[in-house]
Amino acid sequence: MTETGYTVAAYIEDLRRITAEETDDKAILRRVAPLAKKLATTPGWIKEEYRQCDEEQGFSFHTLHEEDDHANAVFVLSWLPNRGSPAHNHKTWGVVVGIEGAETETWWSLTASPIAGKHAETIGWRGVGSDVTESKKAKDRIVWMAQFDPLTG
Repeated sequence: MTETGYTVAAYIEDLRRITAEETDDKAILRRVAPLAKKLATTPGWIKEEYRQCDEEQGFSFHTLHEEDDHANAVFVLSWLPNRGSPAHNHKTWGVVVGIEGAETETWWSLTASPIAGKHAETIGWRGVGSDVTESKKAKDRIVWMAQFDPLTG
């Protein structure tokens, strides 16, 4: 039990209930995000072992919960300073809450063409990658400003 009473077990039960009640990903995220923040700010549940990272990989990964079908997975990840992960796509939704330190995200635009082998098979790719992070942030800010009323929330 943590000092304020909100535990990982309570979070998992809330997650199960919400995902059973909702089918729309955005509705699930709206309901889960504040609970993830509540858990993240609850003292007492973060173990020291969660902060220990593999020096070679630069991070650690701890599974707190995962259903047999891999749904409702809850993880704790830690990165060493100035280390990151390669570009990737989870192809699913998720809620990420930073607890300590700063996280940065880089958005890339990739344009590539296949390289054909002797028998027309693809043997590689050749292309260009561009950092479009600032453009993405500006677009997201414009969308937010169009949908958010600062007077009423």
